[in-house]
Amino acid sequence: PYHLQVSYARSLMLAETDVDKILADAALIARTNDGRGDRECAVPLTRWGPLLPFDAPAIIRTQQDLEAVLAQPGQVKVVKEIHWCGGSRALSLLACTKINGTSMVVTLLSSFPLAEGILWLHEYGHMRGLEHRNDIGAVMHIIVQPTSQMLSKIECDILTGASP
Repeated sequence: PYHLQVSYARSLMLAETDVDKILADAALIARTNDGRGDRECAVPLTRWGPLLPFDAPAIIRTQQDLEAVLAQPGQVKVVKEIHWCGGSRALSLLACTKINGTSMVVTLLSSFPLAEGILWLHEYGHMRGLEHRNDIGAVMHIIVQPTSQMLSKIECDILTGASP
């Protein structure tokens, strides 16, 4: 479950080294125990195979756009913008992932160091069944920010496939 195939909207500039860094950052965040109730969690996320460009919409505005992107190969789909997710329209979303889904749709960020790593780990958590929790320092907090780096024991167990 840790090897993720990544596809992306052809209009984006995305290199395998970029994806490898994002996944390495996500794994680093998971395995770092910063003390505040955090758990060291070995989630060795890695890229599987080459990046796959797609011609589905780079900007998701409708359910049809989302379905077209979700139909692309891989577990991670990278797009330019998301304005529609699961029946709701928004000005701008960072990602769209169904709980216990088979893939995640993410945008690229540059707002702070490790931003994409946190976002991809958060969305991977949704793929594995995790929901949001109301702890501002948690990876699974609804808002992705620099402090969103904590994982509980239960979250770690779910991410690694261990019994919670």
